Formats: sequence, C-alpha cells, structure tokens
Amino acid sequence: MVGGEIKFEVGQTFDNAKQMREVFREYAIQEGVALSRVKNDLLRQTYKCKEAGCPWRAHGSRLLDKMTFMIKTLVDTHECHRIYNSKEAKVSWIASKFEDLVRRNPSICVKVISDLLRERYKVSVDSQMLYKAKRRALEGLLKDHATCFSKLRRYAYMVSQSNPGSAIHISTQQPQPTFHRLFLSFEAQKLGFLEGCRPFIGVDGCHLKGPYGGVLLSAVALDANSGLFPLAVCICEKETQDSWEWFLHNLKIHLKYPSDRPLTFMSDRQKGVIHALQEHFPLANRSRSSNVFDFKEAMDEIGGINPAAKSWLQEIEPKHWSRHAYDQTIRCDHVTNNMTEAFNSMLALPPRVNAKILKNSKESRVLTIIAAGNKEYEVLGPNEGYAIKLSEYSCQCGSWQVSGIPCRHAMAAISHHCGKAAVKDKITAYVHQSLTKSAYMQTYNGMIHPIPDQNRWLEVPACILVEGQTEHIDPPPRTVQPGRPKILRKREQDEGPKGGKSGTVTCKICNQVGHNKRTCKSEKKIIIEPPLQPHLHINQSNNNQPLKGHLHSHHQPRLKRKWTSTDGR
Repeated sequence: MVGGEIKFEVGQTFDNAKQMREVFREYAIQEGVALSRVKNDLLRQTYKCKEAGCPWRAHGSRLLDKMTFMIKTLVDTHECHRIYNSKEAKVSWIASKFEDLVRRNPSICVKVISDLLRERYKVSVDSQMLYKAKRRALEGLLKDHATCFSKLRRYAYMVSQSNPGSAIHISTQQPQPTFHRLFLSFEAQKLGFLEGCRPFIGVDGCHLKGPYGGVLLSAVALDANSGLFPLAVCICEKETQDSWEWFLHNLKIHLKYPSDRPLTFMSDRQKGVIHALQEHFPLANRSRSSNVFDFKEAMDEIGGINPAAKSWLQEIEPKHWSRHAYDQTIRCDHVTNNMTEAFNSMLALPPRVNAKILKNSKESRVLTIIAAGNKEYEVLGPNEGYAIKLSEYSCQCGSWQVSGIPCRHAMAAISHHCGKAAVKDKITAYVHQSLTKSAYMQTYNGMIHPIPDQNRWLEVPACILVEGQTEHIDPPPRTVQPGRPKILRKREQDEGPKGGKSGTVTCKICNQVGHNKRTCKSEKKIIIEPPLQPHLHINQSNNNQPLKGHLHSHHQPRLKRKWTSTDGR
C-alpha cells in the first residue's frame, strides 16, 4: 500500500499464493481493470490485462521456502479504459468490506452500501449481489451472537466477583440449556437509587434488533437533576404479563425497598405491566393537573369536545395518570413515559432545579402579595389567586407539593419573607431534600467496577451450578416472520391512524383541488388546429423550362390531441 493504493514492483513478496491472489483482486478493483490469470498454480501466478492491446502484465513464482511468492517480471502500464462493473467485486468481497458496518447497523439499506461502493471503490454492482453480501455479513453476526450466549454464565460469575451485591439472574427453558431470560442490576445502581434518587421509577420495553430478537425491559429512575438513572434491565422473549412479573419479582428482591417509604411507577399501561406491578409492588402508586380544580375543568373541556373520551378517562383511576392525584411525598411531577427513552456546574442545587427556580422567580414578578402572618400569604395574579403556607411547604395550586420545587406563587411569598437579597442563600431551605446537590452526589457515590477481558474470565465453579446444569447455554430459537420486515410500528388498538401528508393537491388538467392529473375524471378533449397555408416555392429554370411549384409537406392540416385520461397513455 502506497498512499492508500496498491503499487507493484519487481521483488515484492507475498506470504503465500492465496495472499497474492487476494492482493491482485484488490488491485483489479482499485484500478477498474479486468485481469486474466494466465498461470495460476502452486508454483506460478501470471496476470495480464484482458483488454486487447493493453501491455500490462505481471508474473510471480514460488521461492525456495515453498511458501513465499515473489514478483519476477512486471510491465506496469495500462492503455485501457476503466470499467465500473468489475467482476472481481464478488459477494464475498463486498461482505468482507462492509461486515463491520452491517453488524453495527443490521437494518442498513442496501442502497447505502451501493453508494459507499461507488464512493470508495468506484464499483457498481447489481442489487441482488448487495442483498446476498448483506445476508452473508448478517450470518457472521448470527454466529457471533450464538457464541455470546454460551459465555453468559461466565459473564454472570465475573459480575458477581467484580461487583459484589449485584444481581444477575439467568433463566433457561426446554430443551435445556436454551436461553430464556436475563435480569441485571449492579449494586451501585441499587444504592444510588435508594440513597439519592426520588422514589419514582419508569418501566418500559423495547424490541431488540439482533438476529434472535427478543425484548429489553428496563427500569429507570430520576436523579436530583431530573437526569435518567438506569436501575435494572431484563432481556426476555416477549413483553407479556409473565415476563413483566419475572422482571419486577427480581427487581423487588434486589432492591429490598422499605415498605414504609413511598414509591411511584410510571408505565405505558400495556401488555400486563399493571397486573405485574399490582402483584409485586401492591403499595406503590401507579400514576397532569396538579390540583383537583384544574383537573375537573380540564375534564369538562374534554367532555365538551368528545364525551366518549371523557368517559374512557373516568374509568381509569386518576392516580394512574393525573398529577393532582400523585402521592405528594414523591416530589416528582413527571407524567410522561419519555424518561425511559440526559450537570456540569457545582451549585447548591442541581442545574435543572436551579433553572426552574429562576423561571418561577421571574414569573412571580407580576403577582400581587398579601401577607396574612405566620408565613401565610395570598398571592393574586391576573386571573387567579392562591393561598401559600411556607411553614407547610404548600401552595393551593398543588405544584410545589408535587414537584418539591417552589412554584411562582411560592417564590413570590419566599421573596417577601426572606427579602430579595437573601433569597439566593435561603432558597435551598424550601426545596425538597431529594432535589439538592448532596442527594445528587449520593446517587453517584457508588461505582460499577470493570470486568476483565473475556480471555481472563474464570470458569464457573461446579458447586454453584444447579445439578444437571452445564456452563454452556444455547441461544433461543430464531423466529423469522414470513414476508418482508414491517417498516411501520405496529399501533395499539386504541391508537388512531398515522396522520397523512399535509397540503392540498391541485389537478394540472382541470385546476380543481382534491385530485391529480392521473385521477382526473374530466372528458378527453381533441383540439384541432387550423391548417397552415401552403408555401409555394417557384424555381426559375435557365433553359426556358416551365415553372415548377413545390408544395411542402407541412401544408397538410394536423390534428393535435390533448389527452386527459387516467390510463397513463
């Protein structure tokens, strides 16, 4: 390789005959030439350009060690045109060049591979070869995945050795030993949640894109800065009530969460998760308006638009979905499931908490404050009035109690009580402890210790294996659906159809909106143009011949047809 390109010279050596053939194949693709192998055996390799008249030629032979090949003669001049559909760019070659890319992106479109081939190697191949090359690369990925399953027990043993207290459970199924499920949560994750995070967990599932499919169930908490804190994961066959119960059962055993502490779960209420939560976390809340008055008003507005929607919502307990019915000891106002789907300055409060306080303080400037005494205030706005009790950390709007961060009404009262200059130093006394910098630091006090390289993994001691078990685990059976893979997400029964394209189509034939020229139903029209006047050309003969008049062929009347049909003709 010279400057990224293959260059030949007399005296170059190759480790063996196979390597020499591969290098000359790469050269043919690089230069866009077609080479023929004049001699190709255990002793000699001779190549020449197939283009007639091109002098390029190279010859190599085996040395005395009976392995190494050397170029003996070389005419390194091409007098031919470049070809772009090189026959040397075979399926195996394409797969070898894009194997890593396909492994990182199993759903990559073959058009991307085609574009990269043209850009990097100036080669064009048909789509069937690209599909075969991608399939071959994925087959290699499948073998790697199968090998990984066989190493799971060793991985689990190394996790327990390097991170004591962590939980990793593997479930197998028939025929033994076939992989079924895996649960993983490190000790540092458990301690971070129990000692620093708010008692709020989001649970969700997503499909895995590997060759064996499956679903990844996850439990995610929120730190003091509203950042995502992964708590536990589970790899299982499907998102069902049984798989959710297995995941949450292991999570409950690992967390050992105190029964006297509040806990709230956020979920999408799909595929058995609610039943599983009721089974394993019966005392936990499963939960937008932060006060009951705004909640009722919003429900009435929904009923005015769609009475059926209001009736459907009324069948679900508000504690499962409305902020006003949250357990106020949670100090978390998240109501969406996006948290299961990212602090750089060292402040007394985490940056996001501080940003909310600054926003609420700015909005409090337009409010009118009436001091009632004993840290009680009435705050009036343009269209609303609320009572605030600083000693009880409560506002009638409900936002302070739910989020743990003073709302704009509370900020007005705090500014009056402490004085503008002292608010910055005393505001932390009015923010819930779980949202402070100390809580944030406690969340990440533990650490996940690194695991040694696979080559140094210890064998699983026979004493910790169940009787009849082996260290080896087979991959789960592959389930390949017939037909082409679906591109669009499968929608739930209660979901509406996907929105169509916006805008209005205008027909170019009749200029009416709502259809295009292919679906226009107007009648076909034939426009007859008037005939052109004939042009008479008179040629004067020099030998007194009679004059001859010539009528050009375009004097004939023509029909110009304007078709407005739907059959495309």
